[in-house]
Amino acid sequence: ACDTATDDAIAQAIQWNCSAILAVPCCQHELNGRIADSALVPITTYGITKDRFAAIATDTMRASLLTACGYQTQVMEFIDIEHTPKNLLIRATRRMTGSSGETTAIRKALADVQHLRAQLQVEPLTLERRLNEAGMLAASERSQSPGNDAGKQAQEKDVAL
Repeated sequence: ACDTATDDAIAQAIQWNCSAILAVPCCQHELNGRIADSALVPITTYGITKDRFAAIATDTMRASLLTACGYQTQVMEFIDIEHTPKNLLIRATRRMTGSSGETTAIRKALADVQHLRAQLQVEPLTLERRLNEAGMLAASERSQSPGNDAGKQAQEKDVAL
């Protein structure tokens, strides 16, 4: 999905409590437009390096937010770089409640996102805002949202973006 459409799709999949989420983001413009030129000089000095850094930072925050919502998350190349420069796959599978280190991983992932945002001097991006609005980050220490009928209906559903 393109730009923040990826964030909307990931947020919806989390709200549905999907057991697996696959996302292949193609462009990440939101962060690029928000990073101050004074942040992380010289990376932000040159348009192309700022753009590529923003793409990696955006997908890193997306993966960490999935972890913060109780998913075991990986970011990987799914085809050779010679075919396309946009070949990152974010793969997330719902952790089992009470799995080893779950609470620690959730807290660390959210702290990592907050720390990166502070370094970049930016407010929460779309995915983090959507998850906050839905109460998913505040409730991330539990596996499921109580009273979330859509989540119950889609609990076994896999989503590919």
